[in-house]
Amino acid sequence: MRASLERQKYLIDYTLASLLRRKTRNLGLLLVYTLLVFLFASALLLGQALRREAATLLQDAPEVIVQRIVAGRHDLLPADWLDHLRQIRGVSEARGRLWGYYYDPAVKANYTVMAAPERPLAEGEILIGATLARVRGIGVGDVFSLRAAGGPPALFKVAGILEPSSELLSADLLLLSETGFRALFQFPPERYTDAVLTVRNPREAGTIAQKIALSLPSSRPILRSEILRTYDAVFDWREGMTFLALGAPLLAFAILAWDKAAGLSAEEKREIGILKAIGWETGDILRMKLWEGALLSLTAFFARLSAGVVASVSRWRPPVRAGVERLGGAVSRLSADPDCRVASNPGVAGGDRRAVHHRHAGSGLAGGDCRSRRSNARMIELRAVSKRFNQGRPNECRALADIDLRLERGGVTVFTGPSGSGKTTLLTLIGCLARPTSGRITLDGQLLSNLPERFLTEVRRHTFGFVFQQFNLIRGLTVLENVMLPAYPLGRPHRALTAGARALLERFDLEPKAESKVEWLSGGEAQRTALARALINDPAVLVADEPTANLDSRLSREVLGLLDDLAAQGRTVLISSHDPLVFEAARVCRRLGMRDGRLIGDRRC
Repeated sequence: MRASLERQKYLIDYTLASLLRRKTRNLGLLLVYTLLVFLFASALLLGQALRREAATLLQDAPEVIVQRIVAGRHDLLPADWLDHLRQIRGVSEARGRLWGYYYDPAVKANYTVMAAPERPLAEGEILIGATLARVRGIGVGDVFSLRAAGGPPALFKVAGILEPSSELLSADLLLLSETGFRALFQFPPERYTDAVLTVRNPREAGTIAQKIALSLPSSRPILRSEILRTYDAVFDWREGMTFLALGAPLLAFAILAWDKAAGLSAEEKREIGILKAIGWETGDILRMKLWEGALLSLTAFFARLSAGVVASVSRWRPPVRAGVERLGGAVSRLSADPDCRVASNPGVAGGDRRAVHHRHAGSGLAGGDCRSRRSNARMIELRAVSKRFNQGRPNECRALADIDLRLERGGVTVFTGPSGSGKTTLLTLIGCLARPTSGRITLDGQLLSNLPERFLTEVRRHTFGFVFQQFNLIRGLTVLENVMLPAYPLGRPHRALTAGARALLERFDLEPKAESKVEWLSGGEAQRTALARALINDPAVLVADEPTANLDSRLSREVLGLLDDLAAQGRTVLISSHDPLVFEAARVCRRLGMRDGRLIGDRRC
């Protein structure tokens, strides 16, 4: 469990470094994603907020509202209906309400006007909502003019400003006395807009509504639960229309994100190739990409969330609030994988090689010169191995042909030959970086050539260390991070891994450069960094492809000295080179000549 957590931590660390190395592209994706999150979250959160507010406001709404319907239209309800409603079993109270809508051309909006008999208001007094007071610029004591249904203006004195806990309820609300309301709307006496009922048992509201409909055929009972469902439907419809409008930019962003994920750049392809060569599985790379997307998404989400919190307490709050209040007016009106695995030892990088000697004790490789370290036990064997590229196509190329080779434990083996002779291809097959077109490759009797990629990755990770001709260091990472990189998928404890990597850097005189970016290194420093990276997992075999190709004579001798030390400690060192400085070195135990994809010479020391 701990190793798995450490592995994920390393993957996240690498993902963060990868994101920072491609600032422009990732910043663009982040901004677009943040915008989309903002748009969708705004619509969703606003809708949810209005739903919740409507449910809160409707908690105290009547269980049953009764309207009178004439010719399919809402008509005034006569007072004698109230007596009839009170007589229905289960109804404890029935009272008439007076309310209506008033269109004000000054603000081009509808007001909700209600009679409030429970308020001590005179006929010429009025209470107005705080939002309306701000919009009209009036306060207590001012005169509010409304045009009556008969034509002449009706003047009301503002007796107070409504300040409830939510302005969704009072944004457009006007409260009058019953006399003032009837005079404004020219309502006849003993007539009401509708009736509200109080029922003894709210669970029986549906039954009571059925009784009302039967006894008063022209009535329309409305339950509070029906009002809540109506609001949900309205909010769902508005959210759906908003999401439909945002579907086009979302689809465009999905295409952009897919193109960025699938259409890898040359640098990204090179980086993935390096990671797979040094021991990463395809699954590790996919998990890294998953973390990359997750980090971008979470960053965008929390960035928008933080911006929303700031905006809610900033100078933008009033206009946003005003927009909510306009929506709120509607609420108030409708009362809204082990055989091939070699054990690794993190501490071996610090100079303690007991693990290496123990590993090779059965083969007599604990010390002595090159000749004494050779054993009859075969380590790597190739039989009739061939490799063709573009097989079956007009540009088919034969890189290797019928290679038979046994590579024994320990010592330094050099593959020589001109460029294009197949040295690098042969090393990639030996190191499990590629599969042969035909033939068999075995490691200590274990057939490798037909293993699935996952097991080949395990072999590469624990058995082979690779030093490439072009160094193949990951740009943008430090020297220490590059050295630690092959061990990330193993999930070693971070402290032990860092200590082992620093010990390798100290051994190769690179400790002062530990925190330097690899692009700032000289050729010799870069090659020594590549050597340290190849040794971080304590491999039994070190594969070096043209390790001196990009170095001058002094640096070449320096690198060869390091390779000699590694061979003296019991490792098997395989080198491809056409540099005489390499294949004529004293430490070389075996020299294999190649030409045109075939072995043409085998000289042992």
